[in-house]
Amino acid sequence: MVTIPDDRLDPAPAPIGKLVDLAEAASNERNWSEAIARWTACFAHPEAHPAPRWHAALGNALLASGQANRAVDVFEPARVRHPKAPEIALGLARAYTRAERWDDAAGVWAACIAEFPDRVRSDWRVNYAECLGHLERWAEAEEQTTLVVDTEPVRVAIMALHARCAQQRGDWPAALERWDRCIAAADDARPIWLMDRATALQAVGRSAEATAAFNLIRDSGRATCNETRRAFVQAMTRARRGDELAQAFTEGFLKDAPPDPSDLTAARGLITCNRVDDARRLFARLLPELHNAQGLVRSLNIVALAHDADERPALYRRIADRAHEMLAAEPTDVAPLHRARVGAAFGTRDIGLIRTAVADAEADDPAAAAPAREILRRIETPDDPAHRRGKVFCIGLSKTGTTSLSRALGMLGYASAHWANPYTWELLGERDLLLFDALADTPITWQFRQLEESFPDARFIFTSRPLEDWRRSWRKHMIRDLGVADFDGFKAMIESPDRVRYGERYRRIHRDLYGRYDDPDSAFLGLGEEIRAHFSGARADKLLEFDVFAGDGFNKLCGFLRRPIPKDPFPWSNAAHEKPRVVYATAS
Repeated sequence: MVTIPDDRLDPAPAPIGKLVDLAEAASNERNWSEAIARWTACFAHPEAHPAPRWHAALGNALLASGQANRAVDVFEPARVRHPKAPEIALGLARAYTRAERWDDAAGVWAACIAEFPDRVRSDWRVNYAECLGHLERWAEAEEQTTLVVDTEPVRVAIMALHARCAQQRGDWPAALERWDRCIAAADDARPIWLMDRATALQAVGRSAEATAAFNLIRDSGRATCNETRRAFVQAMTRARRGDELAQAFTEGFLKDAPPDPSDLTAARGLITCNRVDDARRLFARLLPELHNAQGLVRSLNIVALAHDADERPALYRRIADRAHEMLAAEPTDVAPLHRARVGAAFGTRDIGLIRTAVADAEADDPAAAAPAREILRRIETPDDPAHRRGKVFCIGLSKTGTTSLSRALGMLGYASAHWANPYTWELLGERDLLLFDALADTPITWQFRQLEESFPDARFIFTSRPLEDWRRSWRKHMIRDLGVADFDGFKAMIESPDRVRYGERYRRIHRDLYGRYDDPDSAFLGLGEEIRAHFSGARADKLLEFDVFAGDGFNKLCGFLRRPIPKDPFPWSNAAHEKPRVVYATAS
């Protein structure tokens, strides 16, 4: 929480020019906490007329102090107000990147390159390419790395990304040649690069050399260091070699290694390889050793993904207790610990623990804790009829624009949740129907008939897009996120309890939406027919068909919901790599 020094709380504030001078001095001295407080005071001054450099200075100070999400909150409105200011666009791109909002970051980096061509630097393209890589848009990433890989001075990080682009699109000979160049140019090649080179050797049929390369890394004396562990996990996950990844921890070179927070990446990698049981076992070994704030936040995701509903409350309680212990030690960065503790408390369903966790978070940062306070109020008043009125349910299959629609509803003032509860990471369920105003994606779609009966005044928005476009996007999603190459593989996965994520609820949802069909096209068309048939006749005014990809936006949405059209543009985005969020806002 930003604390404004006493000299800025005087009933007669200092002239704005003096405050700006003090703020700029603090920024120049890299005294970031002082800079944040003084720039905040400048914005609050009654004579303030914020210029782009004010926003840039405050946002950059927040970034320098590790507060990426708060920097996003500064740069986003500034980008709308000052669309031609390069310092604002660059600041927003960097903030999105630091916050790991890869899709948003990629969009703004692309805009920077297009809008300010005379200022483009190689690091812009590198950052853009790295974001595209996280989104697995490897062909586009390679377009950027190709433009800068041979520029001077040689940067091995660019060469490595260039090699990975070839690797990810399956051009193994090119990948191997690029890894050789990268490693030869590096003073101390990173273990992940050596692992990826070994994977490329295996892929081109040079198995003996691949085995020797891996053994060399393993036997180098660094085999259990964090970077090598991460390198091994990333290489095995990218190659979908779940058997080898699991074996390393059960009987291989990591069997006797002490648990390390970096093993969370391994647990997530096992889930990616559809080895959910193995991920659960690894997490059980790791949880007692978690003493890292971000690790606790990430562990919420592992609990939701790899454990059945009846197992989760006890695990959430352990995470909440550990976060509480760490907060008692008065760390410098309390925000992630409060996120972990509040999210875990919600997962326990223990109202006393939830109240305590929310109250402690409010004491440190009332604004950040406000959404959790509202959720708690709804939990405490389950019979309040207001919680059942005015619901909006976004129904449609994955890859039909549900993410964009959910974000748009948040901008209109709805408490909006997409796919998963934004605190516990659990799939949206029955309890969430009263905690949020607008809910989206397949956990909602599969029960649209029951929802229409239970919430008579609710509005339903059916998201769709052209079949060919959806099929192409859905298949990429299946390959990238679930590791299955075709529809039969997907159906087999949802019938395998040891492979499926989120437990039995995920299986039921996807059996209903996909499992009763022979191919994805039939599932897509079948759902559309069922929704249109149900909302025909007297129910027709409850349904809006919405196609983000055809340009549907706030005009159509606000007309249906009878809400004023906001000034900000409609958010076209896929946030597959973004943490689920809830937004309590007031429409402008």
